[in-house]
Amino acid sequence: MRVETPHKEIKGEKLRLPGCYLTSECCEKISAVLTCNKNLKTLKLGNNNIQDTGVKRLCEALCHPKCKLQCLGLDMCEFSSDCCKDLALALITCNTLKSLNLDWNALHHSGLVMLCEALNHKHCKLNMLGLDKSVFSEESQTLLQAVEKKNNNLNVLHFPWVEEEREKRGVRPVWHSKN
Repeated sequence: MRVETPHKEIKGEKLRLPGCYLTSECCEKISAVLTCNKNLKTLKLGNNNIQDTGVKRLCEALCHPKCKLQCLGLDMCEFSSDCCKDLALALITCNTLKSLNLDWNALHHSGLVMLCEALNHKHCKLNMLGLDKSVFSEESQTLLQAVEKKNNNLNVLHFPWVEEEREKRGVRPVWHSKN
């Protein structure tokens, strides 16, 4: 997919591009949107092949003072622990980012250590981190639990936006159905 929308013309607060065949090259244009458009609060890029290079580009934008993003979805974006240093810096620098979904990516303990150090930093404002703790080693799970315990405002959740996604699609679980 080619992202050619002029970044100043995006009027909405939410940009949802899951499963759009985006690559790391597309992240350069998306990063320009993040640094030039103060209206954009939510960016969901899940299920795209943006890899480490794309995440690094996005993190550069998150560190820009004009970036006002609050919610970033990077679930299933095929990146690894190699970009966790960049993510950690973004967590400390971007004081508007409240929600980050990293579910279903190949993160190792070394990457989690960097992320947890950032999550414990006094300048990190994140409230929700999307990760499935159960897929990590016992050592990594203990580390994530310690971060949650230290930071009462932080929740580490698997499938953090399930309910929101269901509402957008008009799907209700049978047990909540009023019919």
